Amino acid sequence: FDPHMIHISHKFIRTEELSDNASININAEIIDYSDSDTHVESIIAYWKYSAEDGPFGEIVLELESDNIYTGTFPALNSNSSIDYFITTTNSSGNTVSHPIAGWHIFNTLEFSLGDINGDGMIDILDIIILVNMILNDEYNSIADLNEDGELNILDVVSIVNLVLFGDDDTCIDIDGNIYETVQIGEQLWMAENLKVTHYQNSDEIPYIYNDPQYGAYINYSNNADNVGVYGRLYNWFAVNDERGLCPDNWHVPSDDEFKSLEMYLGMSESEANGEGLRGTDEGGKLKEEGNEHWNSPNTGATNETGFTALPGGNRRYETYTNQEIFSGLNRYGFFWSSSEVYTVNAWYRVFSFDYSESNRYHLSKTNAFSIRCVED
Repeated sequence: FDPHMIHISHKFIRTEELSDNASININAEIIDYSDSDTHVESIIAYWKYSAEDGPFGEIVLELESDNIYTGTFPALNSNSSIDYFITTTNSSGNTVSHPIAGWHIFNTLEFSLGDINGDGMIDILDIIILVNMILNDEYNSIADLNEDGELNILDVVSIVNLVLFGDDDTCIDIDGNIYETVQIGEQLWMAENLKVTHYQNSDEIPYIYNDPQYGAYINYSNNADNVGVYGRLYNWFAVNDERGLCPDNWHVPSDDEFKSLEMYLGMSESEANGEGLRGTDEGGKLKEEGNEHWNSPNTGATNETGFTALPGGNRRYETYTNQEIFSGLNRYGFFWSSSEVYTVNAWYRVFSFDYSESNRYHLSKTNAFSIRCVED
């Protein structure tokens, strides 16, 4: 830092954290790097309603504890957008503001993520505002579409997809991948394999490694060219991670949800509760037709559900030989459920090129399989 300047640290006011419009606190940490004989003289937060030209009101921040200053906004109009910035001056006349240029924005109550200008629509104007906010290092919780506490390219991708495709039954992951969906009975399913590389909170999912405790993904044969059609493969620890693998309002299906799907397609409950090959043609009703992606004969494949199950294969790690083994591409589609068995295994489904039944079994959580999400 410049030894003649003051540094302000401020946690942006997050709209979703507000509980009472009459008591909205603003806090800042002020550190004076100037000469030791100087002292902070004033810390003021300037604010106005975004829809108004001004003037800015003033809130004096008082010392609460070591270097921490706090103040309280007056009673604010509900459902309003507020612009504010913080300025501090020391006894030597040095002044600094946070942000350096422009202001922060927060909204006092109801809001719609993406409607940054508050006009009731999410459109190209909101995209332009968001890009400018990122360039100016500003923050607005309404612009934070993935709600990770910062504005970046992931938010731009999300808002562009909202403008292009809307949000009715649209399934978009945090990386901006858009998935076809299909209604089967009372369940809304992805009609494509998952491709995401970040959890819902924007944390990166590690590329596969052989630690059996942590979530990870991998591309079949470590070849990114396979992702477009077959998606990525995930170990079960990624499925079970509390940060969320599927898009918002979607989840990895439980074993019981897979059973509900199979019974809707004609399988009896007693068959659904069994292990191994069960039913007759339920797998065929879920598999993509033809041999573009499935090996011949692709037995019984009709895809009458529109589920379009694909043979993405699997990846396993042999600890005794220290080998990474990929197998089953174009032959088998393995799909994790979120239900574990004992402590080391979890339930999955597998569909095959040479049978039409649905295969239910459990294997080690370290295996990497495809994922199909279902709506909450």
